[in-house]
Amino acid sequence: MALALSLGYRRRGEQLMGQGDFAGAIEAHTKALQLQTRFAQESADFESHRALTLLHLGRAEARNGARQSAEDRLQEATTAMTVLVTAHPDIAVFREDLIDAEEALGDVVEVASAGAHYRRAIELIDASGVDVAIAPAYVDRRRALVDKAASRPRPQ
Repeated sequence: MALALSLGYRRRGEQLMGQGDFAGAIEAHTKALQLQTRFAQESADFESHRALTLLHLGRAEARNGARQSAEDRLQEATTAMTVLVTAHPDIAVFREDLIDAEEALGDVVEVASAGAHYRRAIELIDASGVDVAIAPAYVDRRRALVDKAASRPRPQ
C-alpha cells in the first residue's frame, strides 16, 4: 500500500514538474522518497523506485535553483543505481535509469566535472549491447551525450 502511494506522489511530482511548479514537485517527490526509503532494502525493485525518485527530486531541485541539493540527490541516485546495475546487469531498466542519472548529474555539476558523467552514460550505452538497428533512439541519445561531453573539458 505504501509503495503504491509513493508512486502516486512521484507521478504527481512529475506532473507538477511538467507544469513548472518545481516547489510542488519537490514536495511530492520528497513524500514519495520518505515512503520508499522505508522499504528500499527489501528488494531491488523497491530500491530502484527509491533511486528513480532521487533522480526526479534532483532534477526538480536543479530547476528550482537548489544546485547543491540537486547535485547531492543525483549523486545519491547514481550511487544506488550503480549498485543495482552491478548486482543485476541483465535488467535493462536499471541501466537506462543510471544513464539518465549520469546525464542529469552532468547537467548540474561544475563544467569541469560534467564530461565524466556524460562519458559514463556513453559507456553504459556502449556496454549495453543494444542492437542499434532496432533501437535508433539509443543512437540519438548517444549522439546527444557525445555532443555534451565534447563541450566539456576533460580533467587534466
